[in-house]
Amino acid sequence: MYLTSKKSLLFTAMLAIFAVITYAKESCFTSVTGLQVEYLHNPIGIDVKKPRFSWRIESNRPRIMQSHYRITVTSGKDNSDIIWDSGKVESGLSVHIPYDGPQLQPFTRYHWKVAVWDNHGNQITTASRTGSYFETGLLNTGWSGAQWIKPAGNKLRKDAVLLFRSEFNIKKEIESARIYSTALGIYGRYLGTRWTDNIFTRSETGPLPRYSIGK
Repeated sequence: MYLTSKKSLLFTAMLAIFAVITYAKESCFTSVTGLQVEYLHNPIGIDVKKPRFSWRIESNRPRIMQSHYRITVTSGKDNSDIIWDSGKVESGLSVHIPYDGPQLQPFTRYHWKVAVWDNHGNQITTASRTGSYFETGLLNTGWSGAQWIKPAGNKLRKDAVLLFRSEFNIKKEIESARIYSTALGIYGRYLGTRWTDNIFTRSETGPLPRYSIGK
């Protein structure tokens, strides 16, 4: 009776150990998260010729480190045009990796994703099929084609708060749109009845060549 009970306890202990090991194997994970371009997640209107990419690895396994990475930047309607492929790079860096491909075009959305390899040789890719994206702004095109809104006359009170209004008609159906704007000091925008944002620019000589974007 005692021997039977002892065998039963041993069998139960073995089952418990097996269950713990099985659970541990099933619950182990490593993922690539926190994809950013110039400190931002999916930024719109960046004005950097060689934007920097960042990501982080999350894992519940101990002592997991990155050994290699590969960044791919694509464009086009179905993201089939590969603009830059870094190839497999031996590096543990995952912050501020500079873009090193052909010159980026203004007003263009690019998608990017990263694959990393850990110190055990396992490859981990971004969860999303298309990864993340960033959209370029004016870059080198400047404000030469801008339609500036300004008050009539030159006599203005220094403490005046100006409100400008401009109307335009759109004849085609809109799929997406961007507003590029700048001003000296604090300003905001209305689009229809919607207040889009508050922006602050500062310059001693005039408006900065900066812009904000609204849908």
